[in-house]
Amino acid sequence: MKGELHHALHPRQTYIRWAIFYVIGITLAASVFFVVTNRIRTYSIPSGALQLSVPYKKYLVGETISFTLRNNYNSTVYVEDECPAEPLIVYKHTGDDWVRIHDKATTASCIGKERRISIAPYSKQSGTFDAWPNLFRDPGMYRVVAHVDYFNAAPYEDFEVIAKPEVKVATPTTVSVATVHDDAETTQTIEKTNSPASTAVIAPAVTAPTLNSKTITLTGGSISVQYSPTYITVISVTPAAGCTKEGGRSGATVQVQFNCGRSETQIVLSLVNGQLTWHTQN
Repeated sequence: MKGELHHALHPRQTYIRWAIFYVIGITLAASVFFVVTNRIRTYSIPSGALQLSVPYKKYLVGETISFTLRNNYNSTVYVEDECPAEPLIVYKHTGDDWVRIHDKATTASCIGKERRISIAPYSKQSGTFDAWPNLFRDPGMYRVVAHVDYFNAAPYEDFEVIAKPEVKVATPTTVSVATVHDDAETTQTIEKTNSPASTAVIAPAVTAPTLNSKTITLTGGSISVQYSPTYITVISVTPAAGCTKEGGRSGATVQVQFNCGRSETQIVLSLVNGQLTWHTQN
């Protein structure tokens, strides 16, 4: 009786016990909610976009075709490297359809390559199709598509591959000179191939423009060219260790970009008054 009377006179202890129970329950529920939401945030598709790009819209057969996959998501994206298969999905426009084509790289080209490539948020990864030379051996329209697991978006780029222009070489004219000696006088007869038998006319020789050579060495690599007063011919573009290159087409102006991790160096070569000049952009 006394215990019951004491309990009735002091209900505050009961309230305290219930309050402690509720605090512990709310704390456990909040902890569980935090763990669950953290896992959902970790494994859900992040916000952003994937972007695929190629430097040019038109290439000559045999030219290096490079690509860059940029991760504009707010979390890391992982790309599976299936070498010796091609790094991107490739289609050729045939008739009214896009037909997928394949090529295989040599075993040596796959040695040392990472099988799972990670692209950090707001960074990019570049590559080339040099190890798959048969993909773009024929002129035509091509499409490259980047497929990344667990992402619905599949960015793509279209470009054209054209045949190399034929270089016509003029056939030199053959000129024969015959000398006839006679007792009375000396005469000379000049005959010109593909000309009338009348008086021959010898055209003056055309002097070919002088070609100069130059090798430009930068942090990202080196570029070797030959140039005339109006045209630059790229001999070779050699990236430094750990770097890749983009561009390098011959012409009156040449652009090359070296990608070394997160560092990029772009060099532009041009002709000014017949002289080769260049400048870099980081």
